[in-house]
Amino acid sequence: MSVTRIFHHGVVHTLDAQSRVHSALAVDGERVLAVGSDDEILALATESTELVDLAGGVVFPGFIDAHTHLEVAASVRRLWINAALETPERVLEIVAEEVAQRPAGTWIVIAGGFLSPLPTLATLDEIAPEHPVVIRRTMHVQVANSRAFELSGLSPDDPQPLPGSRIELDADGSFTGMVEDCFDLFAVRAPDDATLGAAIQATATEFFLANGITTIHDMPASPQGTRMLQQMHRDHALPVRVVLYPILPPVHSSGPDLEAYESVGFQTGFGDDWLRFGGVKLFVDGHERGAARSEEMAADVTRHRQPLFGRTYEQLVATVIRAMRSRIQLRMHAWGDYAQRQAIDAVRVAARATGRDDHRTRVEHMLNAGYSSIGVDEVRDAGIVPVPQASFLINDDPSDSVEKYPFRRAIDAGLTFANSSDCTGSQPTLVSPWVGIAAMLDRTNRNGKVIDAGQRVTLDEALRSYTHGSAWAAFEEGDKGSLEPGKLADFAVVEADPYDLDPAGIARLRTTMTVIGGEIRYTAGG
Repeated sequence: MSVTRIFHHGVVHTLDAQSRVHSALAVDGERVLAVGSDDEILALATESTELVDLAGGVVFPGFIDAHTHLEVAASVRRLWINAALETPERVLEIVAEEVAQRPAGTWIVIAGGFLSPLPTLATLDEIAPEHPVVIRRTMHVQVANSRAFELSGLSPDDPQPLPGSRIELDADGSFTGMVEDCFDLFAVRAPDDATLGAAIQATATEFFLANGITTIHDMPASPQGTRMLQQMHRDHALPVRVVLYPILPPVHSSGPDLEAYESVGFQTGFGDDWLRFGGVKLFVDGHERGAARSEEMAADVTRHRQPLFGRTYEQLVATVIRAMRSRIQLRMHAWGDYAQRQAIDAVRVAARATGRDDHRTRVEHMLNAGYSSIGVDEVRDAGIVPVPQASFLINDDPSDSVEKYPFRRAIDAGLTFANSSDCTGSQPTLVSPWVGIAAMLDRTNRNGKVIDAGQRVTLDEALRSYTHGSAWAAFEEGDKGSLEPGKLADFAVVEADPYDLDPAGIARLRTTMTVIGGEIRYTAGG
């Protein structure tokens, strides 16, 4: 036994089964050796032990963001033009300014505000007739000009180039400029490795380390992004621990199908404590107009309001069965209730076929809406782990037809879920776990409207969804999620104790120190 470091004179919330609170903890290498009082822990010190005075700082287990897009966020923040906070009018001015500065044929990619109005193709063509332009509203919806379509080889004759994607056409069969779930088909030039690596490293520090997040469950946007994470790992330069979930084609992926991972024998957990293979992700439906909602599907809708399916139900079932048999964890994007029903049914069939009862198949975005057709009991019994985004409540609105973010019902049913930010760089304030935690307590949106007050949870319950719940979602509860002897010494230090604050104060909490593997990786102002 060696005592590498002792962190003392703090308030250490272990979030163990008894929610015990101590004032100090000792670290042996990368793991917690002991927790206890200052006197108990300081008595373990040797001549070589480094002592770190927390000066009253409040400690929590390192937060785990269970749904991130680090490469995309890095591109938004540091490689593309970040116009997330700009008005639609200002975005067009930015396009004109870039056209004046760049040679013809140079790509202009702009990350706009979440759900903000998009210009038309005609407007972009007038401003940028010789420059390919793409304006991203979200990961799922963009608008492009004619030059972008031309240089990418996209034609109105093929408005659905891949299953699960869509290029909108007008009544005459011409591009409107709107595209859904096919940004990857645009021939945007990739950055060089050094540029992308630096952007990823800086963004991970800004978004995650600075918010006390010590592990992310990440979906790389390209093979290049995956290589950069491995290079940083070899160089001992990864800012945070990463559990990788490559995306299966056809949607948002240029990578291989599930068969490739099976053929080399990859299974969930391959890797080490810093970088490991978590599994794979697929898309059941899309987002916005592409989400598969029963009510909208039953209505008289145009082709451009039809949901987007990346695979048939039969193909989905086959994929889930193969993943379970190969012990590759699957996470499924399913936004609408119809898509979530497909996911649940496919998991049930696959579990029976394979005999797997602890598969922990994940359904991303489940619990953002409490659809009446989806029962939390059946989700629990199917062995599914929902991965909602609590912070989305802030930009949401109450609904008379759908209960939103039904966390109380889920917890009362014994359903373990993981929480996350779905970070893509356009909404940086929502990355902080404290914003999502406050939303779970207060249930109040940006306009001061309360959304389903009956679904409020306790602070302990909210914290566990960002710690134990997220660790559980990646089969890592033995190493992460609480501060106990033998677990990884990953923790966040914050400026005040949230148990003494109201939700508004909790949302404003700032991280003063982030420790990963017993080493101080971030200090505020440092």
